Amino acid sequence: MTIKYFILLCMLTIIMGQIPFSEGGKITSQFIFNKLNVGKKSEPELNIQNSEKKSVGKAFFLSLLLPGSGESYLEKKNYTKFFFSIETLCWGLYAANKFRVKWKKEDFKNFAVQHANINRNGKDDQYWIDLSFSDNIYAHNEKKQKERYIDAIYEVNDLNYWQWDSQENRFYYDHMRVESRKVERRDVYIIGGIVLNHIVSAINALRLARKYNRKIKELGWNCNFQMDTLEGIAIVSFSKNF
Repeated sequence: MTIKYFILLCMLTIIMGQIPFSEGGKITSQFIFNKLNVGKKSEPELNIQNSEKKSVGKAFFLSLLLPGSGESYLEKKNYTKFFFSIETLCWGLYAANKFRVKWKKEDFKNFAVQHANINRNGKDDQYWIDLSFSDNIYAHNEKKQKERYIDAIYEVNDLNYWQWDSQENRFYYDHMRVESRKVERRDVYIIGGIVLNHIVSAINALRLARKYNRKIKELGWNCNFQMDTLEGIAIVSFSKNF
């Protein structure tokens, strides 16, 4: 054996002794860049190489829980601001609509107190509906008796009694009550917008995470290590995707 081959064998032994192995005989990326020093890279490329892959599932579920949070995890500030702004706007509209519904209900109930001579305490939703269709409690009970809806008949007392002062006011009350129901139904559309924002943000975060990981993979180093224990031969090969 010549001196040249002897020196080469010694160098290989030293290098192999410093290689950090993980389970399965794989060589870590830290060895590839720090020990072998394969190639010279500019600073931006080093930043990309040192970046770790992002969890696609984590990005998806973060945005599904709170729109924009998955994009924040991926450091996409513009997307984060966009989806979070939509979320904030939707919940603001929901709160405002709830306030408006409460205000409208108070309006038609107070109107009934003034023009139908009722006691508004302890009334269920059906009572406020029945006020719209009969001028007084007697007319209502007579109608329900003819229709044989015995359970819908009210006991005539101070708690259940009503008597509209005019049909016009009863019609106007019904209009106010129906309008409040229309406003209340807007909650469904607002909630639908909130759910849609969660879904779109989650899908977008998933897309961005896959795109990020694909870029890391395309710019990464590949290392293959094989060892023949019978022959005592170790083969290390490196490749770079461009």
